[in-house]
Amino acid sequence: MKAPIGQAVLVAVVGSAVHALLFLVVDGWMACVVPGYRREFADYAIRLPWITEAVIHVSTWFCNYWYVVALVLPPLLVLDGGVLLLAWLKSGTRILGVLWFLLVAMVPTLFMMIASFSLWLAYNKLLENLSR
Repeated sequence: MKAPIGQAVLVAVVGSAVHALLFLVVDGWMACVVPGYRREFADYAIRLPWITEAVIHVSTWFCNYWYVVALVLPPLLVLDGGVLLLAWLKSGTRILGVLWFLLVAMVPTLFMMIASFSLWLAYNKLLENLSR
């Protein structure tokens, strides 16, 4: 049984909007929050864990090349919506649409978790050094 086209379009639009919001939160966090931590760590001249250095390098890239993200993200979101729409149109493939939604949502979520953990590691190291 096929889903009504209106329902499939709604699922695609809402799913893409949720993904857009998640990616924009990551972009904003990388452009606004991480540079503050980078400056703080540089002020105290501590040796950072490799994962923190990697997150800071990614953040620097986001700040220097924000226009690449702005140019690439909209077409990817349209593609995302198309995949969700096609998966939702036929009832046998709806589970694939749900799995696609979850997989794409997990990418920025996991990235934020890893980045937050890496900053926590470095901040914890900074506090240990300051308490000596």
